[in-house]
Amino acid sequence: MSKPIDHDAVRDVTLSLINDGRFREQVLHIRRNLTRKVKRGVYDPTLAARPWRHAAEHYMSLPYYAGEPMKLNVPTRDAIGRELERDQREYVYGDAGVEPGDVPTFPSDVMEG
Repeated sequence: MSKPIDHDAVRDVTLSLINDGRFREQVLHIRRNLTRKVKRGVYDPTLAARPWRHAAEHYMSLPYYAGEPMKLNVPTRDAIGRELERDQREYVYGDAGVEPGDVPTFPSDVMEG
């Protein structure tokens, strides 16, 4: 039986990481990397969630986030990566020159619960 996803933690970490100025460069680096994949036509949202998950894991491991490192189960960490990918996809495609109305949706866009 898989462990439940902590949706409050997903929302908290997603918003905190994107809005934390200390992670601005890392966020921009991930976006640039994924933009290159869009331009080459090899963008895969499942694989694109990985760098976002790693950024979130690094963010949660630092003591200045919530006072101490967060320990979240694997399904929650995966959900954070997927949520960050969905949240940032429009920016990634926009940087690649794709109009906002032309940004594709994927089957993985359905929120798990």
